[in-house]
Amino acid sequence: MKLFRLVVLLAAAYLSTIAVNTLVAFYPGTGSVGAQGPDERAVHVRVESCERVGPLHDRRLGFWWVCRVRLPEGGQAEVDRSILTKADVDKTVELHEACFDPPEAHCNLGKEASAGGQIYAGVLYYLGWFLFIGLLLWAFTCLLAAVGGASRFVGFIDWWQRKIVRGR
Repeated sequence: MKLFRLVVLLAAAYLSTIAVNTLVAFYPGTGSVGAQGPDERAVHVRVESCERVGPLHDRRLGFWWVCRVRLPEGGQAEVDRSILTKADVDKTVELHEACFDPPEAHCNLGKEASAGGQIYAGVLYYLGWFLFIGLLLWAFTCLLAAVGGASRFVGFIDWWQRKIVRGR
């Protein structure tokens, strides 16, 4: 039964990642949230092609447009989450660009986002990580109980609680 619970918790951790990624996909911004994120700059890109992907793509559910764009400096990029659609092909559109982790600079393209949209994305980001880590820790306790048996598991929990109390 403990191994079954372990498998269910690992599946729940994976499915929660898919659910959170799907919800985050409705945010059209660059991913730069608040004052902590990198600055955004407006760029004009030329949409070269678009394709419809789904129902499970890039760890998110749904059917989404993924478009290839030509950047002003000549490079290419991919814009997903249906920020652009097939109707934008062969057009020049204005998007925003935010570059993370300089000097290697991973840059994201998106539309201008409101403060509410940034809060939405930030909350989902932290909620997703909290849920994922919580489920993995719970799964780890099930693994300990399954491998070590109930008496060793209870002994480990007692030892851990004594260690925490002494640490204060």
